[in-house]
Amino acid sequence: MAAILQQIGTPLQLATLFLLLVAGLARLAVRSGAWKPSPTTTRLVVDRIFQAAIAALVLGVASQALAPALDRWLNGDETFHGAVLSTTGEPVAGATVDLIGIGSAPTNALGQFDITVPAIAS
Repeated sequence: MAAILQQIGTPLQLATLFLLLVAGLARLAVRSGAWKPSPTTTRLVVDRIFQAAIAALVLGVASQALAPALDRWLNGDETFHGAVLSTTGEPVAGATVDLIGIGSAPTNALGQFDITVPAIAS
């Protein structure tokens, strides 16, 4: 999904430029008298084209900015953090926490551990 976002970023920005050009030409045609629609139609057409251009620009810029973070989130390793405490709430140092088949880690002096689970290869 992140790769798709990176690929559509530039085309959306190009679409923005095209839509802004179309909106400008429509506004110019109305002002010059070459096109004489009703004022409501003029506002509707030009405003909708402009809104579409802004939406394409936002999506184009956001997709390129968000793609690397989204890629890490979807395809990156996951780290589980936790702590081992006794029944009285005291940290248990030196205990081994084992996620069967994934990994294991010892607890530190505060009873805390981190286990990194690798991303699933697709």
